[in-house]
Amino acid sequence: MLTHLGRLSESEVRLRRLLASEPHHDLAHYRLSFLQNISGRRWEAQSHLLHLVRSRKADIEHLLLFGNPHRQIEDRSLLDVTAHQWPEDPLPKLGAAVIAQTLGRPDDARPLLRDVLATCPHEIEASVRWGQLLLDDPDSNQFVGWATNLSPDVERHPDAWLLRGQFAHRRGECDAAARCFWEALRRHPEHRGAWHQLGRTL
Repeated sequence: MLTHLGRLSESEVRLRRLLASEPHHDLAHYRLSFLQNISGRRWEAQSHLLHLVRSRKADIEHLLLFGNPHRQIEDRSLLDVTAHQWPEDPLPKLGAAVIAQTLGRPDDARPLLRDVLATCPHEIEASVRWGQLLLDDPDSNQFVGWATNLSPDVERHPDAWLLRGQFAHRRGECDAAARCFWEALRRHPEHRGAWHQLGRTL
């Protein structure tokens, strides 16, 4: 399987092609959910996890991941192998960047995300993660520029709205913040962070 060999981007292309012709292919959903989870794309993996739950093919790990969309799979060994053997593949860099952010190392995540977006400027998770870095930038214009120029695909990501809400809340714009958190919850009703932030705002 290409995922185990480290060719994450090539593996994803083949799995997507398979699902395009066989939408209910359980193994393809299983492998694509793993690939997207390991590369830090938890939001994108949710649809594949949902398929596994509905088809009764989900194991305990799938249920835990489905129930907590921000739970990260940290398989650094696979990411390191991929990054070494296929340095042009952006997905292991994205996975490493997400792990770095989760561990509170934004300076490690920044160059990785910059490389990913240079190769794949419309990559959804990388765009959202970049916004997370800009939220803490002393120059607020950087975040405003990001927030006002999101693609429709990124707009559908609940964390894009969470970040907008956090930015508005920091500026004392409580009504705008509440609306953003509501937008995040409209896209993902079980989003714990959005519920927490909305509770603080109201």
